[in-house]
This record gives sequence, C-alpha cells and structure tokens, in this order.
Amino acid sequence: MIAGLSPGNWVNIGQIPTHHHLNKNDEVLIQIFDGKGYLPELSFNHLINSTENGAPSVWPKQIAKYINKHFTLLQAGRYIHSDNIQPCVSKNNIYALSSSNITQTRVLIKFAVKRIKDEDSSVAITPSYDYVFPKHRNDYRAGDKVLNPKTNKIYQCKPWPYTEFCRLGTHMNEQYEPGIGKNWSLAWSQCW
Repeated sequence: MIAGLSPGNWVNIGQIPTHHHLNKNDEVLIQIFDGKGYLPELSFNHLINSTENGAPSVWPKQIAKYINKHFTLLQAGRYIHSDNIQPCVSKNNIYALSSSNITQTRVLIKFAVKRIKDEDSSVAITPSYDYVFPKHRNDYRAGDKVLNPKTNKIYQCKPWPYTEFCRLGTHMNEQYEPGIGKNWSLAWSQCW
C-alpha cells in the first residue's frame, strides 16, 4: 500500500491531459468540484518553471505526484488496484474517494502572457482568454476568461452559485452579457 493512500473505493473524476507541450511560466490550473460546486481548498495551480518541465511526458506526472503527496481525498496516476494508484509518464487519471462526494475535476492551461512591441516601441501585453463570447457559451465554467468583442475586454466567470449566469447572455438573457448586460456583474468580473 502507498504511504498516505486512504483505503476505500476510488472513482475516476477526470484526467490530466498529455497532449500539450508547455513553456516556461505557463500554468496548469486544477479545479475540483463536488455536487455543490467549486472546492477552492482542493484546487491548485502548477507553474511550469522550465522548458524541460513543460514536456508532455513530464508535467502531468509532476501534477499527479503533487496530488498524491498533498491530498488524502484525491489520488492521481494509473489505477492498479484499490491500494495502488501510481503517477506515470502517460495517462494520469484523477481519482476521489467515493465517500468524499467529489464529482469532477477540471484542468485548465493558462499560457504565459505574450509581449509584443507596438508602433511606438512601447510594450503591449496580450492577455489570455479561454473563449470569445458568445461562442461555446454552454461550456463556460467558474474561472473561465471570456473576451467580449463588443467591449474588447476580458471577463472572468464567477464561482458557484453565479456560474450558471455565465452560460446565459444572448437572445432572451442579454442582461448577463459580460460588460454590457444590465446584470452582467452578477456573473462576471472584469479582468482586462
């Protein structure tokens, strides 16, 4: 038995992707949810601190090792049997104890801010975002950043219980359109 691995039934709640090569200063956000919503106390960010650590065979295993070391309700890696979940170079699933009521994990990749020079030789910063509003509206989750081309600003979806409002915003629900709708600030925070 692995030291620290709690006995019990483990259920698969997600997977750490292995198809992204990341660069230094990119960040991987691991978000954990139960039936009531986002669990910030179990969620964390993993900073890529070198080009070598950004390889698709390295960073997923590092995250799995971190989960296994720091959380008793979560484990990551390859499921061998109920008392053996091992981080690996290839596919790493994230598991939760079934008694914990943890239901889902979400892995987000935040690419480092790119710097480009403008015509005045000053430095302009291009912020990152996950979606362009209103495309893929039904996929918006807490923490997602959305560019609204009407305002040319970026808004971040607020955590539960306001997340559902982020998925609204066009047609009959224009009151939640980020930066424009009458009630947009219930669902969104302006971040750029």
